Amino acid sequence: MTAMAQISNEYAEALFALALETGQVREYSEALDIVLNLMNENPEYVDFLASPDIPRQERADAVENAFGGSIPETVVSFLCLLCDRGRIHTLKDCISDYKKLSDAADGVSTAEVISAVELAENEKRIVDALQPISPIHIPSVELLYMGRDKIPVRKYEFVRGCGVRQLNSNMVLKHKTKLARQLANFLYQVSMSDPAEIRDLKPTPDDAPRYMYGWSQGDLCDNFFADPKTMQVVAIIDWEDARFGDLSPQMGYNKNSPQRELMDAVRHEYDVLYKSGGKRQLDS
Repeated sequence: MTAMAQISNEYAEALFALALETGQVREYSEALDIVLNLMNENPEYVDFLASPDIPRQERADAVENAFGGSIPETVVSFLCLLCDRGRIHTLKDCISDYKKLSDAADGVSTAEVISAVELAENEKRIVDALQPISPIHIPSVELLYMGRDKIPVRKYEFVRGCGVRQLNSNMVLKHKTKLARQLANFLYQVSMSDPAEIRDLKPTPDDAPRYMYGWSQGDLCDNFFADPKTMQVVAIIDWEDARFGDLSPQMGYNKNSPQRELMDAVRHEYDVLYKSGGKRQLDS
């Protein structure tokens, strides 16, 4: 699953969990159909909502004016959240994922239920095992088993912050070393750990951590949240693709991009940590 697909899936799961709690699964689905139809008919509206040049409040007001009173307020708030986090372009995928959850809960689709259960439960096990080890916060995952097929819906702990693509590029480069040292320390501490409770999830249970090889989140650069004022990394999110294996694929980004420069710096700082046995002190 790509990072963007993971993001849309998690937003859909969060909305679906709220729909289940309020008993409005069908009402939310119908509301999303209304939203999708409007956006299909007016693609420029999506561009407006996605534009960082338009103040957040103005975009939120536009959503409220378009849908307030005609669809459930929670769905309106959901749209505002996507706008606020720069994710409105994932809306179609979010709606598609929501529909799949809704259909599965109604027993329409059962083929993917077993794999969905396994993925969700493995993600929670990995998060629970690595939380005490990670020097950066890993948000908690709660599994809510819904419907007659007991489909797991993941309820994620809310964290505040911005992803690398929402941070100002110049700020990322200015504070590259500070960010890189935090992320490298996270990579080192987590990858060099070997929690007994998740060894069965490794390709080979007896496989040992080593240089650039061990537990990792899977797509670090796109899934850390930082405080834009302090450039302190506050959380590592999206653990569905976590695995025990080679860390180097996470370092590959397009040339001449802030992400590439940042991950090159992370690799350098990781090497320093590894050679020192993890004893290097992080600068504030």
